Amino acid sequence: MRESIVMDLETGEVINHVNVGDTFKIMRKNTRDFLNETVEINKGEPFIKVYAKTLFELSKSLTGTESQFVNYLIQYIKYTSGILAYHNNNENPLTRQHMAEETGLSIKTVDRIMRSLQDKQVIGKHRTGNDITFTVNPFIFMKGDRVNETLYNFFKNTRWNKTKC
Repeated sequence: MRESIVMDLETGEVINHVNVGDTFKIMRKNTRDFLNETVEINKGEPFIKVYAKTLFELSKSLTGTESQFVNYLIQYIKYTSGILAYHNNNENPLTRQHMAEETGLSIKTVDRIMRSLQDKQVIGKHRTGNDITFTVNPFIFMKGDRVNETLYNFFKNTRWNKTKC
């Protein structure tokens, strides 16, 4: 196994070892200073990327109930896939029953809201056999900076895509 070293050029001292497959990150002084001068808040809490202008535009097209429901749903967005799934490692899709139980709405009302959100291109509904999966439109909100190509292609022609790639 080949090993590399990190050496202090002035003293010749070996500072660290880097093995094949290791990732080595260089942190510049200005980054270190920024991290020392700022405070991380809500550590461990999930957060969502939201496009501000798009969200404002979206808010004009949603009812109050739909808007509240979207606020409920976004906590379940998974990285890259945009799937609405439970908070576990298996990414089991969020069910209508679970949505109804958590929000206090009937399944019929959940279905009506979800259909309306699909019509407005806020979410997508996907069927694989008997399984139904919902995804969110990454041009409105998402987790992370990148999405998989399937999700991108599903929503790229919606009115919410401001990039029109």
